[in-house]
Amino acid sequence: LLQEIKMGRTIYCNPVLEEKLGEICSQGPGTGLVVGSVVDDRYYGVFLAETPQEEEEGVEKKASSTLDVGWMVEHARQVVRLLPGGLTVLGFYIFSSEDIFEKQDGKIRKLISSVRNLDTDVPEEQIVIVNTNTAKVFDSKASAFKSIDMKMVGKPVEFVRVDTSVVLDIPIALTSDEKDLSKDVAPGVDKFADMLKHCIYVFDNQMLGDKHVVGKAIEVEKKKGKGKNKKEDAHDNSDLEDCSSQEVLNLELLFSEPFCPDDVVSQSTMVRLKFAGKISSRSYLAPGATVQMAKKAVKSDLLRSLRTRLAMHCDTMQDAEEEEETKVVHEPPRRVFVTVGDPLVQGVAVCDYLYPGEGLEDCVNNVKEIFGWDVVEDSIEDDVEIVASPREVKPPASPSASDKAKQARRRKVPLGVVVSFGMAVISAGLAYLSFSE
Repeated sequence: LLQEIKMGRTIYCNPVLEEKLGEICSQGPGTGLVVGSVVDDRYYGVFLAETPQEEEEGVEKKASSTLDVGWMVEHARQVVRLLPGGLTVLGFYIFSSEDIFEKQDGKIRKLISSVRNLDTDVPEEQIVIVNTNTAKVFDSKASAFKSIDMKMVGKPVEFVRVDTSVVLDIPIALTSDEKDLSKDVAPGVDKFADMLKHCIYVFDNQMLGDKHVVGKAIEVEKKKGKGKNKKEDAHDNSDLEDCSSQEVLNLELLFSEPFCPDDVVSQSTMVRLKFAGKISSRSYLAPGATVQMAKKAVKSDLLRSLRTRLAMHCDTMQDAEEEEETKVVHEPPRRVFVTVGDPLVQGVAVCDYLYPGEGLEDCVNNVKEIFGWDVVEDSIEDDVEIVASPREVKPPASPSASDKAKQARRRKVPLGVVVSFGMAVISAGLAYLSFSE
C-alpha cells in the first residue's frame, strides 16, 4: 500500500506574525494572505500581507463584509510573483463578525481553488485564520474545513538560505513569426525548465542525497518545570542572538550538454532568439527541509523569476507595429531583494523587479503597495544581477531622443542594436533577432 501524505495539522507562528494578527484583529474586519513554508505536516507562518484597498476611479471602495474573491486572488498573484524559493501562500486570514464558514463557504472554496492555480508551490490544503487562536485547514479529500492547531513560538523560525545564480545562454530558432513576443519566448522557457530538470545540484561543493536534511533540526518541545533558574533564562535569551547569524548554502548548478537526436531535420527559420544574462536566485528552507525540497524550491524560484520578468516585459510592449532593427536586444526587468524589515524575521527577504530607468524609490513604493511595509533603501540589495553596459548598445541619436525614451520606459522598454552578443549581457536578457524572407 502507498503511504498517505499527512495533511498539515499544526501551524507555527513566529512572534511577528502573532503580533500582527493581534493588531489586525483588534481593528475589526479584514483580510489578507498568510505567507510561509510547508514541511511535511507542519506549516511555518512567517508574515502577513494585508489585502490593499481597491480603488475605483481614484476613490477607495468601501469595506464590505462580503469577500471580494477576484481582488484577493489578484493580490495573491502579485505577492506570489515576488516571493523567493521556499516561501509561498499558505492561506488567508479572514476576520469577520459573522461565521464565514457558514455564510461564505462557497466564496472561500473558490478563493482557495483560484489561489492554488496561481503557482505549483501553493498547497492544495490551505489554512484560514479567523482570529488570533483559531484556524482551519481545507481537507481536500473530505472537501471540508477542519481545525488546525496554532502554536505561537517564542522565537523566530530559523531558515537556511540557499543562494545561486545562472548565466543564461539559450539559443532558440522558430520556423514562424507569431508577431507576439510572449509566444516567441515560450519555447525558451520550456528549454530552461528541461535544463533544470536534468542538471546536477552541488551544495557547498558537496553532492548530497535527496533525503539528506539541510534545514535546521526540528526542535522537540520540552515540558516546562515548576520553576526556571537563571541559567535557563540566559539560554532562552541567547536564542534570539543565534538567529542573527543565518546559515547560507551556496549552490552551483551543473548543466549537461544538450542532447542531439540522431535524426536531424533541416528547416528554415523566421525568428532566432537568444536568452543571455544572469538570473539570481534565493530560497529559504524551513526546519526539517531535505535536499529534495531544496532542489524543488530553487527550480521553482528560477522558473517563476524568468516567467515573471518576461510577462512584465511583454506587457510593456506597445501593440502598434514599429520598424525595428534586424538585431535588437530586449532588456526585461532586473531582480532586487528586499529584507523583511522586522529584526525578528531574521534572514527572510522578498524580491521586486525594476524596469530599466527605475530606482530604489520605485521598489520602496512597490513593496508598500503589495505588502504594506515601509522599507528603507538600505534594506534593498540591488546589485545581485549584471546589467548591460551602455557601451554594448547603440547610443541614442540625440539628448532629446534619450529624454523621450526615459519618459516612455514605463510604457515600453526601449530597443537597442546589439553590437556584440558576447558582451551584451543583461539581466535575463533576450537577444531577439528577426529575419525576413
